[in-house]
Amino acid sequence: MAAWRTWFYNVGAGDRTEQVWGVRTSANFFDLLGVDTALGRSFLPEEEQSGHEQVCILSNNLWQQSFGGDRAVIGRMLAVDGKPFRIVGVLPAEFNLFGTSRSYDLWMPFVLDRGRVSRDDHSAIVFARRRQGVSLQAA
Repeated sequence: MAAWRTWFYNVGAGDRTEQVWGVRTSANFFDLLGVDTALGRSFLPEEEQSGHEQVCILSNNLWQQSFGGDRAVIGRMLAVDGKPFRIVGVLPAEFNLFGTSRSYDLWMPFVLDRGRVSRDDHSAIVFARRRQGVSLQAA
């Protein structure tokens, strides 16, 4: 299972700031989808923990537009809503979340703050993949 939620974020790269669609995902999100990064790595399980979540993965589009496709982008810092995030990966150009036309340009770990959880908050989407050999009925 993996969880994700979208939001708008203000991203500062160099001397410009722009608003982009971003996604907070559980660490296993890209593994569950079978998506490898084109550069760098995906999220680590410990990056779902508060205080360790200030890392991000860029879409190929944001990487090209804001960093000119510089392969040395891994490890550089990016301001997201005024906070520093370390770039750990870049997604492949062909990646498109579930075939949607919406461009999600910034990906960050989903940290669940148990002290602020409400049953009335329906902003997270969860999906799962059945293990091979397990029927839908059994799942």
